[in-house]
Amino acid sequence: MSRKRPIASAKRAHTARSFDEVPKKTKVVLLSCGSYNPVTNTKLCMFEGAREHLQTKGQYEVVKGIISPVADGYNKKGLIEASHRVEMAKLAVENHSWIEVDSWESRQAEWLETVKVLRHHRQELLSQEPDTDVVGTTKAGRKRKRMDASSATKRRKLEEAETAPKEPPQEPDTDVVGTATAGRKRKRMDASSAAKRRKLEEAETAPKEPPQEPDTDVVGTATAGRKRKRMDASSATKRRKLEEAETAPKGTPQKTDEPRLMLLCDAELLDSFVVPGLWKPEHIEEIVSNFGLVCMAHYKSNPEAIIRGSDLLWPHYRNIYVVRDWVGVDVSSTYTRQRMLPGYSARYLINDLVLRYIQERRLYTPESEQRNADVLLAPLQKLVGNHG
Repeated sequence: MSRKRPIASAKRAHTARSFDEVPKKTKVVLLSCGSYNPVTNTKLCMFEGAREHLQTKGQYEVVKGIISPVADGYNKKGLIEASHRVEMAKLAVENHSWIEVDSWESRQAEWLETVKVLRHHRQELLSQEPDTDVVGTTKAGRKRKRMDASSATKRRKLEEAETAPKEPPQEPDTDVVGTATAGRKRKRMDASSAAKRRKLEEAETAPKEPPQEPDTDVVGTATAGRKRKRMDASSATKRRKLEEAETAPKGTPQKTDEPRLMLLCDAELLDSFVVPGLWKPEHIEEIVSNFGLVCMAHYKSNPEAIIRGSDLLWPHYRNIYVVRDWVGVDVSSTYTRQRMLPGYSARYLINDLVLRYIQERRLYTPESEQRNADVLLAPLQKLVGNHG
């Protein structure tokens, strides 16, 4: 007898368990807030770099990227109308299958803190219908196609049945497939009827037994007891979870199968976290604890030092991902506008469709650069108001 077969079976069993134990990947949606005045190719590279960084860790699957241009009420110097910035962003992502533009923030009458924009989009993800699931549009589409094909097949069969020529009903004794067969069927039916009548008579004449209570069931008293224990344990677990949900602090993320929303930003935003009074401490803590942060850092920045030196960021460092060496050149929207003003080319810095949109409408001029020049930036206005 060979001993190789049990070993092979053990290997197969181990392989099967290994496949079953593969952890499920967390689906992630990346949200980027900003002026997008205009959107540059560098900003789109940020999405690609963040996606690659998270997915190489093996625990995440980035399913969507959202560009959210800021509202006009941000009051940044040189900020043109939100309608143009949204339209340019849509042109820039026209050929990107997983990045989209959301105009909700840009349509607000006033500037909103970043954490409020994150809350809005998380609520949007949680409230989406199954057919519009952000993480499975393709699968949902395939299911609908299969359902449509199945419905069409059923309708076709029904139409064929209605249009088929009607055949006259045949008598049992004149069955075209065999009179002898019909006779044997009748004999079996008669025998079956006689057996049923005999069992019915025996049941009527049998002595009646008193009905038993569920708790005194002779065939499974122990089983009934175990069921009651499991029900009691289940009820206790439900009560405990309900009490935990009622006493849990508000604003904590719920454990659901919905995608995890994370804020995508550059190192400058992370630097602004440590500017006294610019951010509310509770907002910073909510962003890094409930959502998470993906920071795209260029070679001149040092986000690790910011994280280690912050009492708010360091406790949640596991939710902050720093991505380095994602692109060699950091091209900002301000730099792009400064090149276009004297007539220099901005090709390859921004999408060709975006460049044509700008040129046809003459969006960036010396006059447009002076817009909001004498107005305080909205976050700074709130800062002054808090200290006033």
